[in-house]
Amino acid sequence: MGKLKTYVITFNGDRQVYNPGEVVSGLVIVDLAEPLQCRGVRVKFQGKAYTHWTESEGSGDNRRTISYSATKYYFNDEVTVWGKQVGDRSGENPTLPAGTHQFPYQLQLPMSGLANSFEGTVGYVRYTIKSNIDRPWKFDHTTKAAFTVTGIQVDLNRIPNAMLAQQDEDEKTVCCLCCASGPITMTASVDRSGYTPGEKIKVNVDVNNVSSRDILEMEVSLVQKVVYTAYRHGSGRAHHRHSKNKVSILNGPGCQPNGTINWRDQYLPIPPIPASGLEGCEFIDIYYVVHCEADVSGTPFDLDVSIPVTIGNIPLQQLYGFDFSNVAYPPIPGGPAPSAPPPPLSDYPPAEAALPPPPSYEAIYSGQTSIKDDDDNDYTRGQLDFAPRYSYYNWDAHKT
Repeated sequence: MGKLKTYVITFNGDRQVYNPGEVVSGLVIVDLAEPLQCRGVRVKFQGKAYTHWTESEGSGDNRRTISYSATKYYFNDEVTVWGKQVGDRSGENPTLPAGTHQFPYQLQLPMSGLANSFEGTVGYVRYTIKSNIDRPWKFDHTTKAAFTVTGIQVDLNRIPNAMLAQQDEDEKTVCCLCCASGPITMTASVDRSGYTPGEKIKVNVDVNNVSSRDILEMEVSLVQKVVYTAYRHGSGRAHHRHSKNKVSILNGPGCQPNGTINWRDQYLPIPPIPASGLEGCEFIDIYYVVHCEADVSGTPFDLDVSIPVTIGNIPLQQLYGFDFSNVAYPPIPGGPAPSAPPPPLSDYPPAEAALPPPPSYEAIYSGQTSIKDDDDNDYTRGQLDFAPRYSYYNWDAHKT
């Protein structure tokens, strides 16, 4: 076990989500079995957007690996919570006594410009607190924790045509034994183009199969597409990487030749996911489509339709009759605390005029990912697996 028994970072009130402009505060807890001589205990606050990957160029003996990356810091500050200041080499180094020590920390988040937390395949927007015990001539002890920042909000009420239904169609003619059979046509629509997590997308799909092939299965999915941009070191030349994930799926039966499929009012749920665009980060872009696919037997050329939709943070006022951006809710356990005390309960509407559901902040559908980076090593402690949390309106659980 050694001298260091416990080394963790905690958040006051067990907060996990913060808004721009709020104060992030908590404790760095150090529990020592024996006294420890060190220069000091530091805390580093970092908000960072980052993309990185490598590509191979050339061939044979001239083949080489090229690195592409992009970095943006929203903040990158370090403070000393005990001991000597950074760079102070004068005199003897102090000794931290045995026992449990609690060092408070505090970070004022910027009011604007912060992108929403995001963890992707070759990039991220990540907000962390890292502490190190600065030991002369030895490896530092380090511990780390991450938190979610809500970032720039996407208000669907400011998105043109967010209330309008969307429709698209596709048609393919499948060949069989060198002879073309009749076409397969698909028409798909969604009830509008703007949604928030917790809502459901109403989907209608019509397939007319005049071919001689079976349609094995129908699938409708909400697909998250991410475009990452990074730059070649030394030249500034931009390259791009793309990722695609199905975040919600509906499956249904197909049909035989000369059959039809008619889906009416199928509801595709939206899990906790980041909003479209990832405003505040110039080299990661997120967008969504509702993808409808008919699996045609005996051919790789399936019938498919993709309809773009916008995922936002603030629901449509026209749809629910509330201005969500101005509604004052009581505090949400585990979510962002309001910047001022909420009004007394007597000031809220009576039960028969209930407020729309307040957003909770739920962990992303895909689970936790590692937040270890190049500055960490095998001895870094703390919360190294992390899942961002996103606003989620639980309409099903809310009495209206």
